Amino acid sequence: MYDHNLTFRSSGQDENIIRGGSLRITDFFTHNELFKNRMNQQLMKHGIYFISQLISSGGDRLLNYRDLRITLGINTKGRKPSWFKSIEQKCLLEKNLSRRLKSEFHMERNYKCISKDLVPEVKKCNWLAFYHEKNAVAYLGRVIETGVEGTIVEHWIHDIGVDNISPSVQLPIIKKCSGCDLKEIHTKSKRKSVKQRCLLTINDTDRSVKINAKSIDDRYILDMSVFECLAQAENNSITKLVDSVTDRTPSNLLTFIHSPSVRNKLLKIKDSLEFVKDIEAYTDRSFKKYSLTSVEMGSAFLISSPKKFEFNVNITDNPSAFKAELIAIILVLLVCPKDANITIYVDTQAIINIFNQLKKESLQQISREKCQYNAWWILSFKIIKFFNLTVLLVKVKAHDNSEYNNVVDKLAKEALNKDPVFIDLRLLMYKGNVCWNHNPIEKEVTIMIKHIRETQWIEEFFNLHRNDCWNNSEMLTEIDWSSTFRVLKGNTELTNFSEHELNSFKVKIRTEELPTLDNLVKRKPHVYSSKWKCPMCLKDKETYTHLWKCEHLGQSSGKCKF
Repeated sequence: MYDHNLTFRSSGQDENIIRGGSLRITDFFTHNELFKNRMNQQLMKHGIYFISQLISSGGDRLLNYRDLRITLGINTKGRKPSWFKSIEQKCLLEKNLSRRLKSEFHMERNYKCISKDLVPEVKKCNWLAFYHEKNAVAYLGRVIETGVEGTIVEHWIHDIGVDNISPSVQLPIIKKCSGCDLKEIHTKSKRKSVKQRCLLTINDTDRSVKINAKSIDDRYILDMSVFECLAQAENNSITKLVDSVTDRTPSNLLTFIHSPSVRNKLLKIKDSLEFVKDIEAYTDRSFKKYSLTSVEMGSAFLISSPKKFEFNVNITDNPSAFKAELIAIILVLLVCPKDANITIYVDTQAIINIFNQLKKESLQQISREKCQYNAWWILSFKIIKFFNLTVLLVKVKAHDNSEYNNVVDKLAKEALNKDPVFIDLRLLMYKGNVCWNHNPIEKEVTIMIKHIRETQWIEEFFNLHRNDCWNNSEMLTEIDWSSTFRVLKGNTELTNFSEHELNSFKVKIRTEELPTLDNLVKRKPHVYSSKWKCPMCLKDKETYTHLWKCEHLGQSSGKCKF
């Protein structure tokens, strides 16, 4: 995947290039080290190709093995594997003291944004990573009390056991702060232990990050995930967070539809249906192919009840009849009010089958399905969940006596001359999408990558020196490509009626059933005589074996060009 110009775009608008990372493992480990204990197989099994995948967000620490369960989805139960021990031995300064990396493995900060809906509700005794604007640093604290006026937090600090060793090198052990410039709350208690507590108030907990209690054991030794939370809290405060590219308010989804003229038409229909609960609609699409590079596509819908509305639009990007029908359904969902019951009549049974299959699954499960145009299916079910819609798809026979279906079919054909619609690609984002040339891949990702690789192989093959003659445009025009591809498809199991004669001819060759005179006599003895000889040499009987031995036939076949 690293050489196919693929990128990964998340719903937080941050984009990471899949094609590579930093610090390739093969640059730091020799061939013997990688293959001696099958280290390479274990790394490939977990999808680890770069040391940067094992480094914390701060860029100066190596993650613990159990942290890989969250970052890479690895099952970390059991003993630490030998491949991870080898990486620790290679990368860490003092393996027994800290997770500090050697200087050659240091990287720049690479923090990711966490949207507000992912930050759990803060409760008493929770551990927090919070950002203090006074010193512009993230700190660690424990919640003492929550209230309307703010959250009271007790400050904890990194315990420095030896003064002559840097704190970043020592074991991550924490203790209560006895008082620093962060202290805001001063108690009147005479008890010394109470006076030494460093307490402060946090008003903005949205930018704080909750720390899992399991990350801090009974001896107050921190897990590496705590440092990730500290880095995240700092990043949340420095950068402006964007919740999600898709506005959670359903009424604003039409802002992602362009151009303005198309959007205004949809807004008028949506406003007219504001208080309607039961809706019936018909959808259809048109697909016209002029040449291999010129295709037009149109989508249309007709709302028949309780009010009649018509809408059609042209679609220009990635044309497909299936996609055009699916977009027509999505446009119907966008104009429907909340809590509505919708019955949509379509003439494509495949869409109904996929819809009935996916409606029982969650968005997470749908994102893992290998169905056609998965990104558009996720969008349709997101709209259904946001609006709390009840949707039923009903099959209607195409070009039947249905009045409304014939009308919407006419609208779809007229849509080829209408203004094109452009749907903002951010609307297709769900957690993360693989992109090609910065455009989300609409179809199944593995199939798309396979097609990219096949195209590259064909290009590499034609660019070989032995194939220079085929790069001649005049030579390419003389080749009968339709017949060539039909012959190349001979091993495929799926055939159609147009290939019947060709396949029948192949079978006859294999079973020696060509129309030679000896076979013709068997079929129609009253027409053909067994005494007849080969019409070319007039010496021997014309049998299947004689075809390949006859000298006159060989001279004639030598003049044929294939």
